[in-house]
Amino acid sequence: MQGFLLSIRVVTPILLMLCVGMLDEKTLNVMDRLGFKLLLPTQLFYSLYRAEWDVSVYGKPLLASIVIILIILVLALLIFGRLEPDPKRRGPVIQCEIRVNFVIFGMAIIASLYGSENTGLIAIMAAIIVPLTSTISAILFEVYRGGRVNPTMLLLNIIKNPYLIGAALGLIFLLLRIPLPQPVEKTVSDIGGMATPYCL
Repeated sequence: MQGFLLSIRVVTPILLMLCVGMLDEKTLNVMDRLGFKLLLPTQLFYSLYRAEWDVSVYGKPLLASIVIILIILVLALLIFGRLEPDPKRRGPVIQCEIRVNFVIFGMAIIASLYGSENTGLIAIMAAIIVPLTSTISAILFEVYRGGRVNPTMLLLNIIKNPYLIGAALGLIFLLLRIPLPQPVEKTVSDIGGMATPYCL
């Protein structure tokens, strides 16, 4: 019973924020771009910036998340490779199976349970999983639409991903222990803090 009440306490704010975000399509499209290009990458950067890098703590969850993504990918290839008759639809369908939204929902749930200062693991996982799934998705789209995979274009599309830019900068600042000036850190913190309620 206690676990159920804890789940209600964690999930209810997320559901309420989702309800608040019911706007017209044009407004949502503009808001999506702002969230994707600025707020979520900033949140990802700041969570990594504050994280404590410890392989003994983060190593197993990171490895487990990569293995799970790859297992899901193999199962999706086997299942939808047979069930989906249209090759051009197979790529998007399989991509949906490995696509992850824990940058939004994972951050919100962990912050609710353990406080925003403990979202480092989710941020580090995102820094690994987002480029991995982006690469796999791009390859799937090209293969199933009958095109050739262009390594240069593939690399450019991955590098231009705002999540990856935020994660890469966060990892650089984390590993090199580069401090942000206090006014800059406060600004980054405030912008990143808007990400979850805004994007939900």
